[in-house]
Amino acid sequence: MQRGQHPLPAVVAGADWSAHPGGRALAVARRSQGEHYVLIHLGEVPEGLGLFAELLRAAEDGPAVFGSDFPIGVPAAWARRAGVADFPALLRELDETSFSTFTAPAGSARDIGLMRPFYPAHPAGARRRHLAEALGVASFAALLRRCDVASHGCAPFWLVGPNQVGRAAIHAWRSLLRPALRAGWPLRLWPFDGAMLTAAAGELVVAETYPSRYRRAWRGADGSMLLRRLGLGVPRRLADTVLGALAPERPRSHIGDALCALLGLLAMVRGLIPCRPPRDPDIRRFEGWVVGLPAGRAGRQEPARSAQIDKNRDVFACLEQILTP
Repeated sequence: MQRGQHPLPAVVAGADWSAHPGGRALAVARRSQGEHYVLIHLGEVPEGLGLFAELLRAAEDGPAVFGSDFPIGVPAAWARRAGVADFPALLRELDETSFSTFTAPAGSARDIGLMRPFYPAHPAGARRRHLAEALGVASFAALLRRCDVASHGCAPFWLVGPNQVGRAAIHAWRSLLRPALRAGWPLRLWPFDGAMLTAAAGELVVAETYPSRYRRAWRGADGSMLLRRLGLGVPRRLADTVLGALAPERPRSHIGDALCALLGLLAMVRGLIPCRPPRDPDIRRFEGWVVGLPAGRAGRQEPARSAQIDKNRDVFACLEQILTP
């Protein structure tokens, strides 16, 4: 079955990412018939490029989509000052020494540079203004991508605090994105390399997701009904784990966030949440976007929620309405 002129992904996978192995988890679904998928894996993440190899193998020459919560993009204000052509080129074209320096957290404010922007290696004495001043931008806010502003996220280069995402970005860029791009894998980074659902057979689309946002959207929903509405079949051996992870009274877990990333992507595949980024060239060259954020939200604070659904509504409104009995 096709949506428009393009085949639906043969495999859809969501992951919760961390720099530490114990903080990573993976949920993988394979299309069975029509727009229905079956969960085939829920658990550990294969090491390095083994992850992409397994997803492409499971897709059996069909297109695949993988989403996770590590940043896929850099702030445009920094990219322009650093002379970056675009985000994929940054990962692909830096030599090994330069890339090692780029992803090495600065130990002190004096170690920060345009091509060493991650800071701090250790939190003692670190201030956000150190990063802004050293990188030559007007304020720390300039180091937020537009999708970070829209989702109340953290700046990718800042490495302090409970919601920091920079260490996960460093790990994923080092172990996954850069090696795959440099080795010529059939990888497409969304939105830099085109629309989400236009991948050709044998291609893998990688996108940024926000599992906790999806989870909040269906908080309190019956887990079995949610799975039916999103067209995901679950084998009996995984049913208790899946329903437990989706139960609203359960605390967040890595398995639960991986599952929520998968369900958010399935909602996108079924046309229930938006997957079109804003037309802003900085977003499509440098910053990237998050699956489920409407294009109309770029650079603005989150507006009040509405029950009306159209192409500009966000994941909250869309999922709330489809999950209403």
